[in-house]
Amino acid sequence: MPPDSLLAYSGIFRLGRGHDVAISPFRTPAGWGLLLSDVGTDQLRFLTSAGPDAFTSGAELTRPTPIEWRLQFGRAGSTITSLSVAPEGSSVSWTASRVPLDAVPVSFANGGIVLKGFVYRPKNPTRDLPLIALAHGSEESDRYSFGPIPLVLASRGFAVLAYDKRGTGLSSGDWKSVGLEEYADDLVAGIRASIAGGGIDTSRIAVLGLSEGGWVAPLASSRFPAIRAIAAISGGARTKGDAYVHKVRRTGEASGLSPAGVDSAARAAQQFVQAATERVRLKESPTGLDRRLAYDPTKDWRQFKGPVLYMGGEADVLESGPLAADWFRQISVEAGNADVTIRLWPRTHHSLILGVTGEPSEFQTFRGIKQLAPGYWDVLIGWLDRYVRALASTPTPRGG
Repeated sequence: MPPDSLLAYSGIFRLGRGHDVAISPFRTPAGWGLLLSDVGTDQLRFLTSAGPDAFTSGAELTRPTPIEWRLQFGRAGSTITSLSVAPEGSSVSWTASRVPLDAVPVSFANGGIVLKGFVYRPKNPTRDLPLIALAHGSEESDRYSFGPIPLVLASRGFAVLAYDKRGTGLSSGDWKSVGLEEYADDLVAGIRASIAGGGIDTSRIAVLGLSEGGWVAPLASSRFPAIRAIAAISGGARTKGDAYVHKVRRTGEASGLSPAGVDSAARAAQQFVQAATERVRLKESPTGLDRRLAYDPTKDWRQFKGPVLYMGGEADVLESGPLAADWFRQISVEAGNADVTIRLWPRTHHSLILGVTGEPSEFQTFRGIKQLAPGYWDVLIGWLDRYVRALASTPTPRGG
């Protein structure tokens, strides 16, 4: 968990109508730090401490120098209330006021597993709120792994569920030993707990899945029909096994393997996935990884009739964005679902990080990275406003 000294700065700071800056704790290989996300420009920067309540940022995401911006937080007693930002060497600055938000603790169980997190929401809402439940990416993901997303969406009038994946943060259990089915059941339990906490409009519930969460989302919807819209970012199409083979191929190409070498590595990866799938089919003690690789989301996506958003990157080394986009187009036809929105960005990596060249090495080093895909926030927020905030109270039909 991030230290309280960093959590104190976490929040949304509003520069003006439609221009917010999010400050969120983020875990890096070097430890916890602060990430600045400019919702108005899609820029991303890690912050470097420069004194009491003062920070700087460089011209790129991970490079602290040369200094580009100087930031100073304002306080009222012990509470951070504002953020002033000034370009390096300039006497001009602008000040943003902190948007009042609540992070309401939530605790829920799935079988013997207890999971904990927050429901982020505007402070003192005057009506029941639409709920966005966040589905984790792979590996060790906790409530803070979603970066600025919970804060940004809560500041726009949504309740947002973000919890520690089983075996991370304050949640019990082990994420490695289970399949996507358990992840989906965890998510549904979290949605039910959020509803039980009150203040949620149960006719407006959506799941936002990031990376592996894109596969968890349709599974959760098959278990809980009150989920009426799904947004998937860099995940959810074809199978995780297909994504694994794509990763091996792209990594081999980037490392300089010959075409024959790349093909050989991809065949070995495909054989690994096939063996995992066979162990699952025959119930021969499949591992959690086996089950995650083998899950085929086709049936669950075909059954889901609510609005769908897919956002992907053409340069994604972990999932083929172009193939995913084509797959979602085909599924929308097969499902008879006209409410499928697909956005694909060139030179864009996993998690929609905009590259300079789009080569895999950029995603490994983040060298040259400055922002998310252009229009990332506009597309996501605009879709949520249109398809979740405006949902009618009549139930969405589900296919067979």
